[in-house]
Amino acid sequence: ADLADLAAKCGPRPGLDLERNASDGEERGTESMLFPPVNFGVVNEGLYRGALPAEINMPFLETLELRTIVILESGPTEDLDPTIVEFLDDNQIELIRLSEDEASVMQTMQSKMKMQAVSEDVVLRAMNVVVEESKYPMMIADVYGKHRTGTVVACLRKLQRWNLASVFEEYRRFAGNKRRLQNEQFIELFDIDLVNEPPTAVAFLDDEPARVGKAMW
Repeated sequence: ADLADLAAKCGPRPGLDLERNASDGEERGTESMLFPPVNFGVVNEGLYRGALPAEINMPFLETLELRTIVILESGPTEDLDPTIVEFLDDNQIELIRLSEDEASVMQTMQSKMKMQAVSEDVVLRAMNVVVEESKYPMMIADVYGKHRTGTVVACLRKLQRWNLASVFEEYRRFAGNKRRLQNEQFIELFDIDLVNEPPTAVAFLDDEPARVGKAMW
């Protein structure tokens, strides 16, 4: 499906399944609903973002025909909802869980920061997955689909040579009024030269910058 079709899925929408009764020609409509995860968005063709899926989101996710889902976790891995795990297994979707190490979590607890910023290590591990074409179609997710996912997507935009104003506009659009300064500082300083682009890198990295400004950064 093209991006316009996928964008149309970014909210509950009714679908009409018409069945014709051959005997009397009557049409009957059965309505179905598709619910994307919270903060769902299309990043690029075959790449999506959002909050952790719930059971109600499963029919929608089936339409994306995902091959990989990357979950960004703020601490040591915890048990996922068994429904999600079963869905991933049934649909042969690879689950990649990237979590902060215990030292990073402890440092945040001992500092004055209320929320833990995503670390460079997690972002680089996520980027190594995101650039690999064999992992597509793919979804990036965290608990709320805002800050950690937004930071990884923003670093991807820098790799795509977006101007920094557009990178921040997209991050803030999903973060809402809870934007985090430490994340924006991280995004601005992130060194894209640290990302290894394999020969099998996803094709859209070679596209012209989607949003061009007077200066790249």
